[in-house]
Amino acid sequence: MAHAVAAAPTWEAFVAPLEDANERIGRAWGQASHLHAVLDSPELREAYNASLPKVTQYWTELGQNQGLFEKYQELAASPGFQSASKTRKRIVENALRDFRLGGAELPASTRRALPASPRTTSRRRARMARTAGSSPCMRRPTWR
Repeated sequence: MAHAVAAAPTWEAFVAPLEDANERIGRAWGQASHLHAVLDSPELREAYNASLPKVTQYWTELGQNQGLFEKYQELAASPGFQSASKTRKRIVENALRDFRLGGAELPASTRRALPASPRTTSRRRARMARTAGSSPCMRRPTWR
């Protein structure tokens, strides 16, 4: 994220590399989540549960990063933005919307309290999945 915040507010220097990195993280975590859901094992569950708070923290910090929010605002206000493709405009507009929904425009004192909520939720979901997975009626069949 630090590299993205330091980059020039252009598509090529800022948005494209950040979108690419987030796409790779999203795909990797999506595969891990899928395996966790369909082919769970104690080892996979342990790795998944160890990674879940880190992944949750990354996405939470990304969505509330004031520097990134300001960078997207700079890009949207730049003269070249009006001539950008519809797709690029939409990506920037959606990013700004997501920052606002994540609390980027809230006072700093309120924003600091927000990140605890997603981490708490992810821990509760993981704990619930562990509990449900240990129940004989909730165990997934083995296809071996």
